[in-house]
Amino acid sequence: GRGRDSDDEKKEKFVMTLSNLNALIVPRRHIQNWCFAPFFKETIIGCFIRVCSGEVKNQGPYVIGEILSVVETPKTYELGRDRTNLGVKVRCPGVSDQMFRFEFVSNKYATQEEFDILFGLMEKHNVDFVTREHYEKKLKDLEKAKNYNYT
Repeated sequence: GRGRDSDDEKKEKFVMTLSNLNALIVPRRHIQNWCFAPFFKETIIGCFIRVCSGEVKNQGPYVIGEILSVVETPKTYELGRDRTNLGVKVRCPGVSDQMFRFEFVSNKYATQEEFDILFGLMEKHNVDFVTREHYEKKLKDLEKAKNYNYT
């Protein structure tokens, strides 16, 4: 008999659902809380954000993108009670990677319509979704961040 974590099962395509996607979306309130924490970059890279973007065609006022990196932006701005110049480089299928300041990140999760648009674009542009392994690692990272003890 084959073990539960055979190679075939690891490679098996991970079927993303709206609730799975939303489990990996980082709302602005978490970014505000974690922005200066030691685990911040490691935690949010590979997660997703729902971000306000008037520029991305055919996607509505918000887009869902995967966080590729945390970057310094040319502008210092207010983020909650703090000021920062940090932002994120985000991959949205069908457009070149974009940089967003955290002030444009939504506190809400993806809607079914936004999920459908994202999925359609991923299929159209042949972009793979995250693997099960990646998904489970990011869930653990987010859980650790939510329970982090600031001493």
